[in-house]
Amino acid sequence: MGRLSSQSGGLLGRLEALARADSKAWLHMASVVGMFVIGGALGLAALIALGKIEGIAVGKLATKPPALAFEWPRIEGGSTDATWMPSALRQDLEALAIGQIALDDPLSGASLARIGSALSQTGWFEGAPMLRRSFRGDQPIISISGTWRTPVAVVRYDGLDYLVASGGVLLPARYSPGTSGMPLVVGVSEPPPTREGTGALAFGAPWPGREVPDGLELLRLASMMPFSNQIAAVDVTRHREANQLEFITDRGTRVLWGGAPSRPLPGEIQTEAKVALLLDIVRRFGRVDAGQSRIEIFSDRVVIDRTASAIATAPPS
Repeated sequence: MGRLSSQSGGLLGRLEALARADSKAWLHMASVVGMFVIGGALGLAALIALGKIEGIAVGKLATKPPALAFEWPRIEGGSTDATWMPSALRQDLEALAIGQIALDDPLSGASLARIGSALSQTGWFEGAPMLRRSFRGDQPIISISGTWRTPVAVVRYDGLDYLVASGGVLLPARYSPGTSGMPLVVGVSEPPPTREGTGALAFGAPWPGREVPDGLELLRLASMMPFSNQIAAVDVTRHREANQLEFITDRGTRVLWGGAPSRPLPGEIQTEAKVALLLDIVRRFGRVDAGQSRIEIFSDRVVIDRTASAIATAPPS
C-alpha cells in the first residue's frame, strides 16, 4: 500500500506538472494568435482608411473639369509652338472633344472612347487619335495626339470650296469661292463623298472618281515650278470625256496640259518633256501661257488655239 500510494502521488504530480506546462503553452499560443489577430485587424483598418482617403482624393480630383492638351500639327521647320491649324478650327475641335466628356466620370474609358470616335470622324487624323489621361497637380488632363492630315487644296463644287488633303481626302472646312487662299481644282462633276444612310459629308473619305486626285497631282507639280505664281487653278472639265487637265493662269488664260502627270495619254510627250517645254516658254515669253489666250503643250510642239478668247478674270483662288 505504501508503494502504491507513493507511485500514485508521483503520477499525480507529473500530471499536474504537465497540465501546468500545457496551460502555459496554450497561454503563449493564445497570446501569439491574439497578436496576429489584433495586428491584422489594425492593418486591415489602416488599409480601409487609406483606401477611403485615396477614394476621397480621387473623387475630389475627378470633380474638377479636365483640361484638354492637343498636340497640334506643326509647321515644318517652324518653332515648337507654330502650327498651320487656324485658331477657328482649333476651337471647333476643342469644343467637339469637350462635348463628348461624361460629366459624372470625365476621365473614364467611356469618355476617352467617345472623344476618340468623334475626332476620328472629323477626318483630320490618319487613323485613330491617341488619348492619354493624367494629372498636373490636382488638375485632370486629357492629352490628344495623332497623325494629322495636311490640307493641300480646295475643290470647287456647287458654289463652295471644299478643303481636301492629299489624294482628295475630304476635310471638315468649306469656304465661299476664292476666300480660302488655297490652290484650286475646278470643273469637278462628282459631288463630295457622303455617308450611306445619313447623307452627311464623309470627312476622311476620298473624293469619288479620278478628277480630283489627278487635278491635285498636277497642282502639286506646278507648285514646284518657278512659274507657280502664275497658276490660279487646275480645270478638270475635260477629264470626263478626254482624261485631260488644263491650267488656268492668274490672267484667266489657259494651258492644256493633257493627261495626269503620272499617266500621260497615248500619243502625248512625257511629263518631263512637258515641264521642259513650259520652262522654255516662260524663259522666252515671261509667261507660262506664252502671252496667248490658250495654248496646248501635250504634243512635241506648242499649239496656239486662235479660236479661244481670253477670259476677263481668273477664277478666284
